[in-house]
Amino acid sequence: MVIEKVVNKKESKDLIQLFNKNKDKAAKFPSNWMDINSPSAYPIYDTKLKDSFLTKILKRIEKIVQTYYGKDIAIEKSELKKHAQGAYHVMHYDRKYRTSPLGLTSVLYLNEGFVEGHTYFADGTRVVPQTGRMIIYDGLKYEHGVSEIKGDSRYTIPCWYRKKSKNEKK
Repeated sequence: MVIEKVVNKKESKDLIQLFNKNKDKAAKFPSNWMDINSPSAYPIYDTKLKDSFLTKILKRIEKIVQTYYGKDIAIEKSELKKHAQGAYHVMHYDRKYRTSPLGLTSVLYLNEGFVEGHTYFADGTRVVPQTGRMIIYDGLKYEHGVSEIKGDSRYTIPCWYRKKSKNEKK
């Protein structure tokens, strides 16, 4: 599923600035898990970045996802992420760090102006990043990756979801 205009250009710019102001909190994540020297992505995990603006955007993302998948869905984990030039992700399923059997994943694209950096799926589907565009898919069911980024860096907010507990539903 593709949803356009989840954030506007100013919000996207502000989120990228938020990343850059907090880049010291970013982890280094190799693009190719089998080659730790490959160009990297730099996620800032939501638990390390307590920011009211980011929280507002995450609530908006969650509400959009709930519109399509039900009010009992909640963000389990999210990142404010920079992919450096040359970074990519090999084909994979979203199993790492998951505690929920729910496979729902979303990716919000914060910029464009780079070459490639597409999200691609095993069936040949390719999603071209555009500012404010968000994709939602089952990351446990659909194998996917990111093509090599050329030119400017690519910024995203990936989110992984879980079902709310009975106490949260009240």
